[in-house]
Amino acid sequence: MEMTISMIVVLIFISFLCEYMDSSIGMGYGTTLAPILLLMDFELINIVPAILFSELVSGLLAGGMHHAEGNVDLRNIVTKKLIIVFSICGIAGVLLGHYIVFNIDKIIIKYYICILIFSIGVIMLIRIYSKSKSIFSWKRICGFGIIASFNKILSGGGYGPIITGGQVVSGVPVKNAVGITSISEGMICLMGLLFYIMFHKINNPELFISLICGSIISVPLSAKTVKIISEKTIKYLIGFMCILLSIANLIKLIA
Repeated sequence: MEMTISMIVVLIFISFLCEYMDSSIGMGYGTTLAPILLLMDFELINIVPAILFSELVSGLLAGGMHHAEGNVDLRNIVTKKLIIVFSICGIAGVLLGHYIVFNIDKIIIKYYICILIFSIGVIMLIRIYSKSKSIFSWKRICGFGIIASFNKILSGGGYGPIITGGQVVSGVPVKNAVGITSISEGMICLMGLLFYIMFHKINNPELFISLICGSIISVPLSAKTVKIISEKTIKYLIGFMCILLSIANLIKLIA
């Protein structure tokens, strides 16, 4: 695709909006951006590595900004363990994702992931209304980490809804979950990008640069947003966004 100045400006703006949402509630960048780029006639083989690269940069930057704003404490031992666990599970998820690409019908997996994200959103909203407390579970954390990682490799999106929502329903404080997701997603994107570089030819550098510029610009604003709004509001946003994203992806799959 020929990249004009106007196209680059549009891509930067779209990337800014998607990353602002992602860094504010822990989801939505790749899940929202990938379908938009497909509609703009970009090829998936170029979309996925461009999203992975931009989220590698913006995710690590967002994690640092969330720490600076007090949304997450990266010195906390539990926070460190969660990031390590998600990184280890990410390796398994990346390998599983590449296996599925070549051996299993991706449509079945995508339906499963849509249903999982929808279920997480519903569970979160039910728990908010019932005021029930979530019990922390390392088993659930590991399961969500693996599923989210191979979903990221398959489509370029779908990591945040599972990891952020999964942490919250597993008992992690919501603002911590957003900050942890940003850093973990950056690490997973690095692994996924390395695999893409090994097995595929990377094209369209203008797409890479446009997405990186838009995503980086949004990070300071999103960190301030998380600091200002209440945890209950963030939980509502995450729950409803999980449901909306899963329904949108189900409609896309059926169509």
